[in-house]
Amino acid sequence: MAYMNVDFLKMREFNALNSRIDMHMHTTWTDGKNSMQEMVSKAIENGLSQIAITEHIREQSDYYTDYISEAQSIKKKANIGFFCGFESKIKNVLGDLDISEAAMKAADIIVASVHRIPYGGEYLYPKEISYDDLCDLEREMSISVIRKNEGKIILGHCGGMSIAAYGRFPEDYFRDIIIECVKYNAVFEFNYKYHHIYENLLKDLLLEFNPYVSVGSDAHDVGMVSKRSFINE
Repeated sequence: MAYMNVDFLKMREFNALNSRIDMHMHTTWTDGKNSMQEMVSKAIENGLSQIAITEHIREQSDYYTDYISEAQSIKKKANIGFFCGFESKIKNVLGDLDISEAAMKAADIIVASVHRIPYGGEYLYPKEISYDDLCDLEREMSISVIRKNEGKIILGHCGGMSIAAYGRFPEDYFRDIIIECVKYNAVFEFNYKYHHIYENLLKDLLLEFNPYVSVGSDAHDVGMVSKRSFINE
């Protein structure tokens, strides 16, 4: 099924060859340490078949036309499936995204992620919120963005803020969110940075419910670019 301009596979369609992908990376266009060309070259060197650069964006960001122009220039010469998009913050429990309509239309893909948390009338860092409240808010924001943007988004690093702050996220919350992905045609991202401690659990849940799946490293430098298949070879 096509999400924006990318065809994603369901979990049960993955194998050792077609899961050599990295669909979540950052460059010097935002907070990454390497250029777009350097990240693409490293992905080719690592034997990946498909990648995406997904830069952070805000509703007022104006860099995106030049960024997409560079990506299109590289794509013409790159011997790899190469896509260009954005990682947008989920702003609130209503599922609103911090991205302009123009930027959203220009992108190949949109990764929607929980980052800072709306809490008590302000945005807080995850560690400033109790574990239970943080998990509940992350679950609510994830489900809301899935429902509000049916068939348009990849849900980025599900539970990632709770994992980063407290080292865990409830299994039943993962289950709830994956079920919503299936119902509303969202892509569930397995994120190597945040989900490595839950890899076996999440693979079991993804096989059970069979949503569309994306796989990403969340790389901010060439050393983090994936070198592996998501499905064991």
